[in-house]
Amino acid sequence: MKLITGSRKDFFGNPRPDSTNPSHFDIGAIEFQGAILTPTLAMIAPSSGVRGDSPVSVILTGTNLTGTSAVNVSGTGITVSGITVVNSTTVQATFTIASNARLTARTVTVTTVAGTSHGVAFTVTGPSLAGISPASGCRGTTVPVTLTGAGLTGATAVKVSDTRVTVNSATVVNDSKVTANFVITASARLAAMTVRVSTLGRTTNNVAFTVTGPTLTSITPATGTHNTSMPVTLAGSDLQGATAITVSGTGVTCTVSSSTATSISGNCDITNGPRHTARNVTATTPNGTTNTLNGAFTVN
Repeated sequence: MKLITGSRKDFFGNPRPDSTNPSHFDIGAIEFQGAILTPTLAMIAPSSGVRGDSPVSVILTGTNLTGTSAVNVSGTGITVSGITVVNSTTVQATFTIASNARLTARTVTVTTVAGTSHGVAFTVTGPSLAGISPASGCRGTTVPVTLTGAGLTGATAVKVSDTRVTVNSATVVNDSKVTANFVITASARLAAMTVRVSTLGRTTNNVAFTVTGPTLTSITPATGTHNTSMPVTLAGSDLQGATAITVSGTGVTCTVSSSTATSISGNCDITNGPRHTARNVTATTPNGTTNTLNGAFTVN
């Protein structure tokens, strides 16, 4: 194919350009008069895909895309198939992203008889987590959680950094959601820990899950008289099912009469022991022992 410009003749001796038809196209000589326009790309959608995930169908839009013969992707790990020219402004294709494709932005171009377009960006991503709900749970309980993110299809495991939190019933709901049950032992560390998901040999980023436990914030009243029996109320959180109230030192014995998630009601008998001494107070629940209220109770 030859572009005819200026005052020239075709293969048959006919003058070109044709004065009677400036845009004359001579099929017999396989020549044409006029410009061939270079393809341009404006965008690709979607502009990213998860490696190792199902093939990604992309749409390339631009100008002068008629006759596209190839869709090119820089780097390795992405194969292109199913190229379809919809019209002069739209081309469809399928990207298959290998499980070991490098996590980075790639340059995508198209090639036509007029040349190759400039590039648009397509980014290879890996499985990722955006969040976990709820983001905390009390030790000694089983907590259903939902993990959300991308590229989670094929998840094989949900892992928690503290071995005293075990995971069961992990289920892939769809590419962006995994559900599981966290079984938190009564001895689990009261702290934030990391959670991640493994999928087909790849691992997501971490999200935080915090193990909480029964806590005390106060005891009322904060003083008692020697050789008396007195009611007390302890305030806090996750106190349901409390079985014991403990006051440090000797001479103070307490029992629990009732409890809720936020309070414990009980009675303390003060018989002997050091007077005018600040004592420490804790409570015991099925979910473990609370923090210590240091020097919170004094015998007068």
